[in-house]
Amino acid sequence: MTSRFAAVRSHRRAIDGGREYRSDVHPLEYLRAIARHHGSDGVHEARDLAGLIADGYFEAAEVMVICRRIVEHRGDAAVLWWVCSEIATAVDPSLRAVEIGESLAQYTRDWGVVDGNDTVLDGNDTIVVALATCGSALVLDSELADGDRVGMAPMTHLDHGAFTAFVDHRRRNGYPTIIVGGVDPADGLERPLPAITRLGHQGQPCRPAPELLRRSVV
Repeated sequence: MTSRFAAVRSHRRAIDGGREYRSDVHPLEYLRAIARHHGSDGVHEARDLAGLIADGYFEAAEVMVICRRIVEHRGDAAVLWWVCSEIATAVDPSLRAVEIGESLAQYTRDWGVVDGNDTVLDGNDTIVVALATCGSALVLDSELADGDRVGMAPMTHLDHGAFTAFVDHRRRNGYPTIIVGGVDPADGLERPLPAITRLGHQGQPCRPAPELLRRSVV
């Protein structure tokens, strides 16, 4: 491993509370485990993915293939779409992975205290699964009503291509998927957004990465 990657690893350990990738598991095998693990929001898997790439286990040419395979298998997790889009289109994927790892670590530490104030999410709040580029179309796994509190998790803000593919993947795999405040790509209908209380920050949209939509041949 070059001194450059060693510096990246040192920085990542510092920002991630000393957390270290499991050296007893081969990186490719660990990536397969990430791809196979369904039914979660993808935040922990995204941190592991960013950590592997930040650690310099893969060449730049391999990163696109890895990100493409992740979204093929875990297209139901918006945060993985966001992370893969950012890393795959970065000039320096390993350094971008370090920045993403820092942001994800901060997010997991602060979840529950939103926007730095005392607004705390509880079990009755609805969490946004994904957000469209326009900033208004929300993907949810349950219906919304007037007066509901809605948690805007960062790093779920997808560009148009990723948003459409994300919705399609969730529905093909049987995940509850409701779109409000924007056009549903399945039927072209627009469902109005109820009067809700938004908690947290919607974050920045991921970079357009149409390369991730092409099926991998590897």
